[in-house]
Amino acid sequence: MNRSQPLVLGIESSCDETGVGIVRGTTLLTNTVSSSMDEHVRFGGVIPEIASRAHLDAFVPTLRQALADADVSLEDVDALAVTSGPGLAGALMVGVCAAKALAVATGKPLYAINHLVAHVGVGLLDGNPDGGAAAGRGPAVPPASRVGSATVAVSRRTWAPCWSPAGIPKS
Repeated sequence: MNRSQPLVLGIESSCDETGVGIVRGTTLLTNTVSSSMDEHVRFGGVIPEIASRAHLDAFVPTLRQALADADVSLEDVDALAVTSGPGLAGALMVGVCAAKALAVATGKPLYAINHLVAHVGVGLLDGNPDGGAAAGRGPAVPPASRVGSATVAVSRRTWAPCWSPAGIPKS
């Protein structure tokens, strides 16, 4: 793993959008998002079961697009991060299961990220030491989507892996 500028792939599925972001250190390389909002609009809000099924359909194409946009392969990635909560239970389950499968298949460490805590750290992406305040984007209004917030926490080396390549949960 490149400890000074790790390449981290983050997965976000806490609600109606499937997101895959890739950061190197604190530089956001891609933030690829697939929305299922069109499937929910006729109901007037997000339907959890529809969101979960949409994540299943969107994950692989979103992952492929993110890797292509960042011009990297899974072999290049140093670590994986995934939103583990809070969010819609079924939607989170899809993202976490996909992340665990990638971790096992690639032998990369997997980091569970709290969605809300990560929103605070996302202001550090792209070298904004002031948290984005100079651009009028404080940590409460992050400059990137939730995917960036999941990956920045890992790239800042503030989290321990929750899943080892061997599949043994870490404390």
